[in-house]
Amino acid sequence: MYLLRLPNSVYYTRIATPISLQSSGSPKEFKFSLLTRERKVAYLRNIEQVQLLHALFDGAKVTALIFSEFKAELAHSINQLRQNSQSMKNGYHCALLASNGHADFSPINRSEELTRPFNIVGIMNTKDLK
Repeated sequence: MYLLRLPNSVYYTRIATPISLQSSGSPKEFKFSLLTRERKVAYLRNIEQVQLLHALFDGAKVTALIFSEFKAELAHSINQLRQNSQSMKNGYHCALLASNGHADFSPINRSEELTRPFNIVGIMNTKDLK
């Protein structure tokens, strides 16, 4: 797992998918925007997100989920994490997957951070997102 900053100064989490999940159609890695340009905030969001991702990876290995089921569970879990954390002072604003099941790659302005659904930003086959 990595915390990285792209040239646009936005921080991202990058995490490799376990090999056992790659055989069921998962990509080799996921890259998610943390929707912040502040390193301290990105670090804290990265910790929460990586903990959730590792738990979901472990659960998917045990139950042998196919990728489409895993993707839906991942989106639901991240959305719940975001909703639970919004009431906190330093809310969680990680991007993953829109609630309608479609990826949204449009730019995010700072005024939309708290209300925008999650977006997949990482390496994925776009045919799997529709």
